[in-house]
Amino acid sequence: MNTKQKIFLCLWLFLPFLLGCCRQPAPTKETHRTVLVYMVADNNLNVYAVQNINSMKQNLNADAMETGRLLIFYVPPFSDTQQLLEIKINTLTGQGDTTVLHEYHFDNTLEKNAMQQVVRDAKKLAPAKAYGLVLWSHAMGWHPSTSALDPGSIDPPTLRSAAENIKDEELIGWFGQDGYYHMEIPVLASALEDQGLEFILFDACFTASVEMLYDLRHCADYLIGSPAEVMGAGYPYKDFVKLVFREDLSAEALCRQLCQAYMTSYRANATHPSASTVLVKLSEMDSLAVCTRAIFEADPIPVSSIDLEGIQHYELMNPHLFYDLDGYLATVSRYPLFYNAFKNQLNRTVLYKDCTDQIYSIYSSSRWFDVDSYSGLSAYIPRYDLPYSQKITNLNQAYFQTAWAQATGQTAPR
Repeated sequence: MNTKQKIFLCLWLFLPFLLGCCRQPAPTKETHRTVLVYMVADNNLNVYAVQNINSMKQNLNADAMETGRLLIFYVPPFSDTQQLLEIKINTLTGQGDTTVLHEYHFDNTLEKNAMQQVVRDAKKLAPAKAYGLVLWSHAMGWHPSTSALDPGSIDPPTLRSAAENIKDEELIGWFGQDGYYHMEIPVLASALEDQGLEFILFDACFTASVEMLYDLRHCADYLIGSPAEVMGAGYPYKDFVKLVFREDLSAEALCRQLCQAYMTSYRANATHPSASTVLVKLSEMDSLAVCTRAIFEADPIPVSSIDLEGIQHYELMNPHLFYDLDGYLATVSRYPLFYNAFKNQLNRTVLYKDCTDQIYSIYSSSRWFDVDSYSGLSAYIPRYDLPYSQKITNLNQAYFQTAWAQATGQTAPR
């Protein structure tokens, strides 16, 4: 065998090995849970976005990361580039650090296709047995953006409901603020359906309105939200990273502990001891709608005949837009049979609820209001007795378009 033949034979024998070295890395090992934080901070909350990311990095536990992956889709202000980041332990320093997994150039990160692509990429890059999603930004529940009361410019913002520069004309409820863009709740629901999410945690204001929850009923097993305003600092992520990857907790038990950690943190907050939280089992929302419909079909007491001041509100707007759902239905229901059926179903739907004795609101100079009763869920009450004629007309029209109003048999009076 001559020299050329020997070289050819060697190449032939080692070709599979050489080709194997050039292949893409093997798929990442599946972990217990991957959590994606969808952080839309192209607004006046970015100072808190940076704080929250740093808190995650500083409190990350190396043992916890053996069972989970923590990803952040970060939308910074004044940039046409967004990044999918992973926070992981730096083996040299032992501290949390960020790695860029992917870059995007979306014009609007709150479009359905954009959100779905990010969720798909997160699952592909960090496969797991279970997935959780944190939705981080401004929000306004079911409420149409064009009729939102402007609390004014706050720097830094105190709350996560004070979104500025709203220009969408037809929004029926919204989450997120990416510059001028927002995401309608029905669009958010269509983006997240069939994504196999264990839980959704909203780090945003007014995200426990029953109208909004009904839209999102097919998007996850559990949802954590707030019927009132959320302080600008948001969730205590130092506690979040210590809890969210624990394998000894079921999804429900994890969500309960996340709610408890949130409340513990804000009760200890000397400056703004204001918080409200609720854990909802989304599969129970259809049954809640059925029980609510029974009340509205059984000749309820007209709203014009009741004292709305006796029903708990969750903000200091004028007029109020977010009332306590249980307080509302207890007041208008004529028949104990239907109300008791609703109440029993509400207890099956709401798995955990808690709030501080007082809650902070940016919508009035008085700033604080007392909480005397708390079901965890808010609801809009259509009214026809106020001097805000066009505004209230627009609100009522928007409300009756919601899937919740239609499912519960609520229609505008003729």
